[in-house]
Amino acid sequence: MQKVKKFKVWIAEQRLNKGLTQRELAKELGVTAFTIHNFENGKSVPRLCNVKKICEFFNVTPKQVREMIEVQ
Repeated sequence: MQKVKKFKVWIAEQRLNKGLTQRELAKELGVTAFTIHNFENGKSVPRLCNVKKICEFFNVTPKQVREMIEVQ
């Protein structure tokens, strides 16, 4: 069974894989760069409305995101 990554690690890796800055990802998701900073530092997790945007942008399921958040 694949080990589930913490959300903060996963979102930073995904952002970097796409060659985006925190500001660029924030613009794509319709949030602030500070929000992305907080996600990547484990200070906050996405609200439900943002989970949908994250899923669509990174092509993952809400269940996958939820599992990453739960292990944080």
